[in-house]
Amino acid sequence: MSESSNTKVPFGQQLLRQAILIFITIATLYPVLLVIRVALSSDPGFGSNLNPFPTEITFENFAKVFGTVDSDGDPLFARQLFNSVIVAASTTFVGIIMSTTAAYGFSRFQFPGKDVGMKAFLVTQMFPGVVMAVPLYILLDEAH
Repeated sequence: MSESSNTKVPFGQQLLRQAILIFITIATLYPVLLVIRVALSSDPGFGSNLNPFPTEITFENFAKVFGTVDSDGDPLFARQLFNSVIVAASTTFVGIIMSTTAAYGFSRFQFPGKDVGMKAFLVTQMFPGVVMAVPLYILLDEAH
């Protein structure tokens, strides 16, 4: 057991740490609360009201989403959800097949560029996929 685990942190330092953690928690949860407020209120958007709690709660928005039907009378949300599940499942399946074959190749074989490939793989894993959203949008917008 190390000596540092037996030392007590001063109360002021503990208070500062707790205040920083509370601030980070509030900053992280605030956008989520704003989205929930917009979903549960009749306010059409974020507007100028930055209060994360709705003044009146209504489920009108949910009724619109689940009650909308297409020209054939079928629920639109159900079809969109089904299409999203199909796309997500198929891309996941293809991604798993491709990544397992690549992983097998990297783990079992020696070939030129293996070290560079592994480093490139590790660098790309440091960034979330959302980072590519804006550049991808710009590319697709320019493609039309």
